[in-house]
Amino acid sequence: MTPHIPKSMRAEVEGWAGPEVTPRRLRSSARWFVATAAILLGLGWSVPTVAVCQVAPLENARQCFSDSSGKCCVVVFDTLQGVCAGAYCFEYDECEWKTLLPVECMEY
Repeated sequence: MTPHIPKSMRAEVEGWAGPEVTPRRLRSSARWFVATAAILLGLGWSVPTVAVCQVAPLENARQCFSDSSGKCCVVVFDTLQGVCAGAYCFEYDECEWKTLLPVECMEY
């Protein structure tokens, strides 16, 4: 049997009337928790994939060659000091260009 609560006090005791009454805030936070847990579990069970690197061409690349480990390019460019050249390799497993031969310049 539920006790009689005057209308003037109902707002103050809303949600505290007993276990059969679930406060609205508790219901929405429980939904939020379940939704967040479902998303995190879904991400945890996802199948790992292999990343694909996109090789952006180097500017002024004169000659490039590639094999299963990566792609290397010889880069030649003009500067005020003369003609400069260097070699860079793009390693597929690390997805980045690395210096193979540092840039050296020859005066005009």
